[in-house]
Amino acid sequence: MRAALDLCNDKAESAAAGVYMVPHYEQASLGRAFGPLALPDVLLFCRGLDAALSQQAEGHCLVPTTPHGDPQYRANAAVLLGAYLVVRHEWTPRQVEAALVWEASARFTCSWSTGPTEHWVLTAGDCWEGMAMAKTLSFLTAEMVKDDVEMKAARASYTIQACRYDCSWIVPGVLMVGADPVTVIHDPNPVTCSSLIPDGDSTTACSVQSECDPDCDQASTDTVCKDYDRRASVCSFSSPGSLENLDYASFL
Repeated sequence: MRAALDLCNDKAESAAAGVYMVPHYEQASLGRAFGPLALPDVLLFCRGLDAALSQQAEGHCLVPTTPHGDPQYRANAAVLLGAYLVVRHEWTPRQVEAALVWEASARFTCSWSTGPTEHWVLTAGDCWEGMAMAKTLSFLTAEMVKDDVEMKAARASYTIQACRYDCSWIVPGVLMVGADPVTVIHDPNPVTCSSLIPDGDSTTACSVQSECDPDCDQASTDTVCKDYDRRASVCSFSSPGSLENLDYASFL
């Protein structure tokens, strides 16, 4: 038996795996939100589970467990297990729901919610639908689950993009969502960015260390669309070090 979320740590390079986090935000600001876990953790879990299953002796089985009386842990584990079945074994969301009937209706809340559980909207079943769509569009592939190199490359690509913008990618490289930019740039807080697009003179250093990559700490706080002033990350396929390389088309 293995604690389900511990499978995220089997292929992880840091102790932060398997924990609900939001780029650019401190844990204290997450409010009531507890999941679902981000794409890097989905990939780590799926790869860890696939590797663990491949190492099981014939006639033995692996049983992922969740703590008794912890529905939040169980909901996060359910999303990850469903993701594995969808991405690695090509199950449909309907097949996953049939196998995990109770877990399919497990609900997630947002950080600012004050409503009761029955008013929460996002379900584990919704997350499985998203995984299926990501697989159909090749944002997630079985190769990312079966191979360490493919998994690490996919995680690195997502992480550098998530750290690069003050937004969250809904479709990696294509669609992102963020706070109202007009509200953001008029925030009187001097640390908050003051314009949407860099003007070429952005020099203000980021005052909050990122949890993603040391290079991401070089981000400017002058703009919603962050720019970097040195060294491209090794996981980046193109240098993010100049204004010309910023992906304005996707951002806007």
